[in-house]
Amino acid sequence: MTTPKQAYEKLIELSQELATLSSIASVLGWERETYMPPKGATLRARQSSYLSGLIHRKFTDPRVGEWLALAESELAGDDPFDDAAVNLREWRHDYDRATKVPTELVEEITRTAVMAHSAWVEARAQADFAIFRPHLARLIDLTRKRAECIGYEDNIYDALLDEYEPGMKTADVQRLFDGLRGELVPLVQAISESSRRPKT
Repeated sequence: MTTPKQAYEKLIELSQELATLSSIASVLGWERETYMPPKGATLRARQSSYLSGLIHRKFTDPRVGEWLALAESELAGDDPFDDAAVNLREWRHDYDRATKVPTELVEEITRTAVMAHSAWVEARAQADFAIFRPHLARLIDLTRKRAECIGYEDNIYDALLDEYEPGMKTADVQRLFDGLRGELVPLVQAISESSRRPKT
């Protein structure tokens, strides 16, 4: 029988494995941006999609949920800043979100993003947005589907914003921007109307 400590160790091992796979995916992405031959997008899309699906399947395996529950039962602790407590909280947050999204959708988003990047490079070189437009529309559609899978209360963007600012809602961002607008708009206007110009 697995103990909470053993479950936590399994989560650490999995986290290290997923970090390695993610770094491989990052190298593929970097190489796509720097050295990939123009006709390499289809193969790169397959490779990247395979990796994103593999990472997603490994992380959303039901055993991960069992390990989390077992480790949380004893290791979450009273100190919210304890390493184990922080790790468990972050893993739980990510696991709960990831299990709501089908692996097929994760793979399709990755595949589409790689092909979209290739189309963007071509569109930019030819100064023709029409080349990129259908790819962008497809990415927006897939991202909306992902947000719907994750779920939200008020605004669909809340599901996506949580990845970058956990717990923040679109309404919070709007209030922040509204506060900044009152200060920045007059500042930009004063700079625009000034006769002083920076030396460049």
